Amino acid sequence: MTRNGESTRVVLTDRDLEVLGSIAEHRYLTLAQLEQLHFASAQTTRRRLRLLAHAEFLKLLEVAGVADRVAALTSAGAEVLASRLGRSVEAGGRPQNALFLQHHLAAVEFRIRLLQACSARSDLKLAGFLPEHLTQTTR
Repeated sequence: MTRNGESTRVVLTDRDLEVLGSIAEHRYLTLAQLEQLHFASAQTTRRRLRLLAHAEFLKLLEVAGVADRVAALTSAGAEVLASRLGRSVEAGGRPQNALFLQHHLAAVEFRIRLLQACSARSDLKLAGFLPEHLTQTTR
């Protein structure tokens, strides 16, 4: 909402949908990680994510023990993404705790670096990568 009570309308770009998709896939991503995946500069990243957060497609969290702000998908972001993808998408909640989030973000950082390393070489291709939150532990 703007100061005069009018809603702020955001036209979602293809990149915005890719950003929302990355957040949905990983659950939580730092602004720096989103920059590595989708943007050319930190300033553009901050500006666009602030706009998406203001439109309530995502939320930007400040978590103790994590230096950068963390993006998570809201229910509105999940709904718009689900309608575009034709499948259900879950919104991200608040992380369990800072230690969980630090571990999760470190795993995401590993995946991003692995993707970058594979893209730098024509003889390598990442066949797949299953995010930890999608795996089930057996006991």
